Amino acid sequence: MKPSCLVCLALLFIQSSITTARDWYEYSSDNFTVYSDVREKSALALLRDMERFRAAALLFTGLPDTPESRRLKVFHFNSSSEFQDFTQEWRVAGFYKETWEGPLIFSQKGSSWRIPGNGVMFHEYIHHLMRSRSSVIYPMWYSEGFAELLASATLNDERISLGLVPEWRRPVFNGSAFKGPLKVDELLEPEYDNDSGNYWNSFYATAWLFTHYLQLGALSDKPSYHKQTQNYLIALHQGGDPKAVFEEHFGISIEEMEAELKKYRRGRIRGTSFLSPPYEKPIRQRELPAHERFYLLAEKAFEVGNESLSLEYLDEALELKPDWRPALIFVAVLQNHRQTPESLNKAQTIVSNLGIDPVAGQHPINDYRTGLHLAHYHMDVFDELGKEGRHDGDLRDRAAHLAQAAISINPESIDAHRLLWRAQKDPHKPVTALKTMMSAFQLNPDSLYINKEIGFYLAEANRLDLAAPFLKRVLAWSHPGRDRARAKSLLARFQEGKAEATGANKLTPRTNS
Repeated sequence: MKPSCLVCLALLFIQSSITTARDWYEYSSDNFTVYSDVREKSALALLRDMERFRAAALLFTGLPDTPESRRLKVFHFNSSSEFQDFTQEWRVAGFYKETWEGPLIFSQKGSSWRIPGNGVMFHEYIHHLMRSRSSVIYPMWYSEGFAELLASATLNDERISLGLVPEWRRPVFNGSAFKGPLKVDELLEPEYDNDSGNYWNSFYATAWLFTHYLQLGALSDKPSYHKQTQNYLIALHQGGDPKAVFEEHFGISIEEMEAELKKYRRGRIRGTSFLSPPYEKPIRQRELPAHERFYLLAEKAFEVGNESLSLEYLDEALELKPDWRPALIFVAVLQNHRQTPESLNKAQTIVSNLGIDPVAGQHPINDYRTGLHLAHYHMDVFDELGKEGRHDGDLRDRAAHLAQAAISINPESIDAHRLLWRAQKDPHKPVTALKTMMSAFQLNPDSLYINKEIGFYLAEANRLDLAAPFLKRVLAWSHPGRDRARAKSLLARFQEGKAEATGANKLTPRTNS
């Protein structure tokens, strides 16, 4: 869910987030990591709720309880004003951010609006679960509907309840929203290019209702559509048209399903509940040193697109540890992005004073973040010079050496892989960069960003046949916008090419040889 799609709350005052001096801690369970400055009791309760919800979601879906390849990270703020600095919006309860290093969830203590902070986390965790545990690419209505179905979960000491109407979607059903529910045929083929918040609010609400009917309708003495839904989703995954194959799998027309759904909405919609034992495993926790806390928050501010806030945090880190190379070079990257004479001079001075030369072996890199940011800096300078028609191969080679050094220290760094493939991209030798991309894909195959990078890269190399699986994930996982539109267009071209090839084969007479 994008921050603009989330419901709002009023913030009563603003203060500088950087002036807060609360200690931050890292809390780690089996499957989640929470970074927070709230009281220990509250942070532990949040983490245990996430583990309980995960266990309930696996039980509800029948998925096996296998360890997560990457812990989902949650940043939970005590200060609403500091949280607001990250959102860059006035009125959001929490939000999910896809990043190169994996998904992040940002939430705040004491949201007063109807959507609870854990509702955001629950919704986005279900997306994470569906991507990582299933090879099926789900249509958007089912992906969002299923996430909404579980997002309204409520937990008490012994039980968890699922399937209640999400409070944040009620206005669509009670007539107080600008737009009511969509029709089933509208749901099956969303208007991906529609940028109306009212449309998407109705879409999410209707997706919840339809998914609820298919999954839990039998609790209200309605037909059971479990098997039909499963077969329909598989048919869509295999390329079936969502409207053309509907009646074949559900046994009724779209219009008949619409009538059933309207009747269901007017009746009493039931949820379900079951035992949910508390999470009692040990939770590891450690206090973050102040300079590491500021660096971590600078990193996250950068990942959500707030470079000014990132620089503020880095200034705080460097006040505590003035010669810390990862923070210094990070500052150089951000100052270089500003592209003013003063900022460019600051960036060049930092890099020159450090004197790191990976080719000559001067000042060896002991922290992967040093290599990561320095590679980033050199590639940015290389790209800027390229815009002027000047190509400095030494800069690109230096960036590649630094990225490889970062990977050797931290082989799981997606950002380091990304900088390496940036340096390796060559239209005459596309395979080298593609191999690095695929190495990153093996680390995190559920990453929207990595799938998008590979899909578009292969499409540019005129290999739509290889790009198609990656582009299908982009279409299924991304929000409305340019990337989804591009993926949709490329997939349409691929299907047209397949159809033309099939037609040509039918027209070509067989010959004996």
